[in-house]
Amino acid sequence: MQGLDWMIDSSGTGHWHIGESPDPRTLKIAKRYGIDIGSQRARQFKREDYLQFDLILTADDEVHREVLSLAPEQALTSRVRTMVSLLDDTQYREVPDPWYGGEKGFEEVYRLLDEICDALIARVIPCNESAR
Repeated sequence: MQGLDWMIDSSGTGHWHIGESPDPRTLKIAKRYGIDIGSQRARQFKREDYLQFDLILTADDEVHREVLSLAPEQALTSRVRTMVSLLDDTQYREVPDPWYGGEKGFEEVYRLLDEICDALIARVIPCNESAR
């Protein structure tokens, strides 16, 4: 997979779903694209994540503010970016919440996140190539 040795994790700022599996609609869409996320469990973002990750991507403005407020020191906030900021041209201001959009909403979010991942990889690959 692109020769990238990354550790990727996902978390939320709220505590209400800690330990739960992904939404069944998320599982269904991921499976449609050959991705098995059935073993994932929700966890809450913590201050220590700033020390473990070089880049922290947030889905929406509220989460962005909450994550920034948890920074153990101001200098580390430069690690935080919104997901949609990785896209050069997009109609989205933030990743929409698919919860009330039915399966179509989950499909839309999957496609957006896939586009964001491609944009992130495209930004990193030239850096890896020049380091060789």
